[in-house]
Amino acid sequence: MKTRNKLASVILTMALLIGTSLSAFASNLNGPFLFRDAALTKQYPQHAQACFRQVLTEEGEETTGLKVYVKDVTYFFITGRITSMTINGERREPDKNQVITFSAVDNDLISKDGAVKVSLELSYLGHKHDVRNVYLDVIN
Repeated sequence: MKTRNKLASVILTMALLIGTSLSAFASNLNGPFLFRDAALTKQYPQHAQACFRQVLTEEGEETTGLKVYVKDVTYFFITGRITSMTINGERREPDKNQVITFSAVDNDLISKDGAVKVSLELSYLGHKHDVRNVYLDVIN
């Protein structure tokens, strides 16, 4: 009986580890995040990268769920933040935990290099600024 319980425990642990690694397989956990091109060769400057904590993905057959973790960035007395993100016309704002969630991004919108085209609305010094046609790395 004990051997069967130990074996079941080992199998369950292995399944959980495999499931966890597969769900985070396509995630970008530590950047860089923003690029000027879909091939992910031209990075945005470090202060733009600092607005992101991580990007988690959950791949499906036709769509991919994205969770983009953002944060406020302060340089001297200026605090900047991402106030919204748009992918393919769908605009989302960060929730109270500063997470922007897109539950079903069409896989056709994600390039072979793992980039998805986004538009961002930034806020700093009380002013809004739109940044269009940037690429968010969702798999590296």
